[in-house]
Amino acid sequence: MKKLLATSVLGLLAAGAMAQGTVNFANNGNQPGTTTPLGRVYLGSVGTLADNTVDVQLYYNGAAVSGVSAVKSSAGAGTGQFLGGSVTLANVTAGSTVNLDVKAWVASTGATYDLASSKGESGSFAYVTGGGGAPPASPTTLLGMPSFVVAVPEPTTLALGAIGLGALLIRRRK
Repeated sequence: MKKLLATSVLGLLAAGAMAQGTVNFANNGNQPGTTTPLGRVYLGSVGTLADNTVDVQLYYNGAAVSGVSAVKSSAGAGTGQFLGGSVTLANVTAGSTVNLDVKAWVASTGATYDLASSKGESGSFAYVTGGGGAPPASPTTLLGMPSFVVAVPEPTTLALGAIGLGALLIRRRK
């Protein structure tokens, strides 16, 4: 009986030690106990919420989380929200605090954040991972993620750039 009890306790400890930290890669909903929304993604200016033309990616330790595809900001047209689902962070203990970053870009300007010309990011924020306890705790949505803007060049900026390029070409021909 003592051997069975000792084996059970060791098994539970080993299972708990192997638990991985999980993140709910989503910003839908409000801050707990309030009507204040979680951080939103804005397009071009604060006041214009991002729609499904914006891709969003989760970053941890400065790199995109492996095995997690970028998701569309499409939890509703023009809501600035995204629903990426539950993500497991490798080598992160459940219930620990990690620093995350959310990066977003206009998909038509590049396939990834690094290639895109219209992009923005939340900056680093602290997040407590889920997955700890028995039964394992579910991860919360991205509490602590600040709202941020995906910069979109104004049409007049693009027009001025085109005029300047044209002037350079004309000057070169002379």
